[in-house]
Amino acid sequence: MAEPTSPKREIRFRSGTDDIFCLRMIGYNDFHYVEGWNSFRVYSWDSLHYVRSGRGKLFIRKKEYDIGPGDFFFIPKNEAIMYYPDEENPWQYYWVNFNEESKFDVGKKLGLDAELPVKPAKQSEEITALFDELFSSIESTNTTLYYTVLSVVMKIIALEHDNNAISHTFDASYSELIENAKRLIKLNCSHENFSAVDISKMLFISPQHLSRLFREYVGMTPVAYLSDTRLCAASELLRKNNYTVSELCRAVGFRDEHYFMKAFKKKYGMTIKEYRKSAAGKQ
Repeated sequence: MAEPTSPKREIRFRSGTDDIFCLRMIGYNDFHYVEGWNSFRVYSWDSLHYVRSGRGKLFIRKKEYDIGPGDFFFIPKNEAIMYYPDEENPWQYYWVNFNEESKFDVGKKLGLDAELPVKPAKQSEEITALFDELFSSIESTNTTLYYTVLSVVMKIIALEHDNNAISHTFDASYSELIENAKRLIKLNCSHENFSAVDISKMLFISPQHLSRLFREYVGMTPVAYLSDTRLCAASELLRKNNYTVSELCRAVGFRDEHYFMKAFKKKYGMTIKEYRKSAAGKQ
């Protein structure tokens, strides 16, 4: 993946999107073109950086760290820090900030803190590719992008753990990834062209891996969950609107009207007409 064409990119997220991770901002800086800041500062949020290329220095707790390509460096909240690029070979880095109310300790997940703020990535090529692809595809700051960024963070944490290790962190990462997938499905299920393949692209994992995780954590495939979500949306609309079957089919993202009616009857044990009549009688 080619490096980003813009020397600087910052995206701020709306607060309140979730109450656990609380992403604040993501960004990319190329200090061949962006001016560094050679003074101490204190942030009220945690910040994770990943160096794509070049070099720089970090000062924290009276220690100096020389940082190079493929290194993470972590800025804990409420710590006096200074970091700046090397003059001869200035760095390019990606960064992710978490709001101060975040309950997610990204530093701890990656083994980073104020005493050990720098470490090389185990899978630097994969992580560089993840960030490059993310920033080459960013078009807006909508909710879908928020969870796409969060999924990249989860993927990075998974890559940094030993492949054979089974840990609470690793399991929690997959659990959160599935929750993100379910949110993406609910946000996009009304679009008839939206598919399980689109979900895997948004989450930066293969369709096969996503399907396996869904079976393990949800008990069904992503395709089945998407269909079920659409059927649930149809049942809600039947309680509130007088859609024709054709209108209802399109409103919830089904292409095939016959399949939609058959799937609806299988899930709810009655036809759409019978369900509408039953729902009206309960109002």
